[in-house]
Amino acid sequence: MGYETHKQLFKRLFAKGWLPPVLMLEGPEGMGKKTFADWVASLSWCETHEACGGCDPCRQIAAHEHEDLLWLDEDSGTLKLKDADLIHEHLSLRAADCGGNTGFRTVVVYDFERFGVQALNRLLKVIEEPPKGTLFVFTTAHKGYLLPTILSRVSLFRLMPPAIEESLRWLTKRFPEVAKERLLELLERHALAPGQVVRYLEHEGEQCQLEEELFKILLEGTWADKLHGIESVVKQTKRPAFDLAQRFEFILNQYYKSKLGLPSSRPVSQGEVDPRVIRQWRFLLRRVKTMSGVEKINLNSQLFLESLAIQ
Repeated sequence: MGYETHKQLFKRLFAKGWLPPVLMLEGPEGMGKKTFADWVASLSWCETHEACGGCDPCRQIAAHEHEDLLWLDEDSGTLKLKDADLIHEHLSLRAADCGGNTGFRTVVVYDFERFGVQALNRLLKVIEEPPKGTLFVFTTAHKGYLLPTILSRVSLFRLMPPAIEESLRWLTKRFPEVAKERLLELLERHALAPGQVVRYLEHEGEQCQLEEELFKILLEGTWADKLHGIESVVKQTKRPAFDLAQRFEFILNQYYKSKLGLPSSRPVSQGEVDPRVIRQWRFLLRRVKTMSGVEKINLNSQLFLESLAIQ
């Protein structure tokens, strides 16, 4: 997708020699950060130095096959000491010559928050003083997970959502059978992140089942039943606390809209929720989202019971 304004900025930074050696791309999930990270990494190796996408180095980088770039992608799982050592080993090798021009020895790490504390400590020195001719490009959707010692050593760049019309054009090409109104509703539901809409549509059955389970938890049972239901959903989906809380908040909003007679993607034909219970859910969700911004926590009974006790 686009990001033409962002690309022009980075092209100017590179041309003037001002490209930060340690770059952190931050933004919500599904915003295209990983693709943009690869694009930035290709600037110094591209035959035109414009990340054209068509030359051999650009194609190699897009395929993650360039020998002078190291990727730690989502398939790597939790990043440990061995991954930090792999980065040191990669940077210790001399950059190869590419068409008469030597590009940056580059490390690209998707979802940087996956690093454990020991591995981060191993990286602090090299991130603070990157070797000459090297480039780090990191991405994160959860800046709150990152230690202050890391944030103080990177140049943070927030990727904003693409223009809605641009996202709609792109999504319409991917899903021509889906109505534009439906795509717009999904974009608004997913913080204008087109990548999240793609994942939703590709796994719509699973997503609808999740919403059904959350809606059932909202309407039925005692608090003990609700806690048990939440824990079951966490175990089944393995979703981060923030993401699950955000989805539950969407369910609450749809419930409100339906009860007020406003357009809703989930009409409510039966079941009533005590307004006091709604307020409790709101409080809990705010607390979960706040805590998940500073700690890697899971939703669990203890968290909910502690929150209820505070009230």
